[in-house]
Amino acid sequence: LRQRGHKISGDQHDAQNDRGWRIEGEIDRASGHIYGFYKAKSHTDSGVGVFFFEQKSGGILDGLWAGYDSQNKNVEHGKYTLVKNLPVTVRRAQEKDAVKILRLSCEELGEGYLTPEDVKAAMRDGAFVAEHEGRIIGFALALNLASEEFQSFLKGQSWKVPPDIAQANMRGSIGCLKSVAVDKAYQKRGVGAKLVKKAIQALEKSGADLLFSIGWKTENVHIAPVLEACGFKQRAAFKEFWHAESLDQGYACPHCGHPCRCEAILFAKVS
Repeated sequence: LRQRGHKISGDQHDAQNDRGWRIEGEIDRASGHIYGFYKAKSHTDSGVGVFFFEQKSGGILDGLWAGYDSQNKNVEHGKYTLVKNLPVTVRRAQEKDAVKILRLSCEELGEGYLTPEDVKAAMRDGAFVAEHEGRIIGFALALNLASEEFQSFLKGQSWKVPPDIAQANMRGSIGCLKSVAVDKAYQKRGVGAKLVKKAIQALEKSGADLLFSIGWKTENVHIAPVLEACGFKQRAAFKEFWHAESLDQGYACPHCGHPCRCEAILFAKVS
């Protein structure tokens, strides 16, 4: 959201369903509350609605929305919580950062999921950290892969990959966004998005024709909105994707324990 005087405006985009909305509103000078309306940006979408926000401490906005969904032909409503993006510095990871990356990986991705060798390999291609007030609070690891390495990443389930991705794999360079993690205390503040964008830029600059990432699915796929906003699409699903690996390496999933039985989603972007 952008503010000009007591007026506010902004845009919202649903990358998964390729829908966008324009937001217009104003700040009540007496109460500080924000109210206004939103409408679909597409001329073929007549969706429209209203919203109300109450300003909380720390720049947090809590509010309600209600409106007409023209695609589903019904009236919907819900709650919003908006949080300011955290000011962070994203930079290339250095060897001295490896211990902090591994510690954060244990906390957010499961103990033993990443190895020192994984971090070292990513530092050659695209390892990034996010710092806030001098402290590392997140990281992203990206790799350039050969065709046979792409197959190994799919853990014997390459037959599920759509034909266009298989063809891109045979044709050119492959970029893998291997891992992204943000300290729980700083999640949903835009840190992950900044890390992902920086890693993707590095892979694209290296000449990768196919970019992919494996997203961990629990109730939903936490990385999905960030990847889809960068042009990735969900292309395949893999049951118990990390099961055999978690048994072999002995790591415990932070969601389901040991062995891991989570489903994975393949996100891909073909140049």
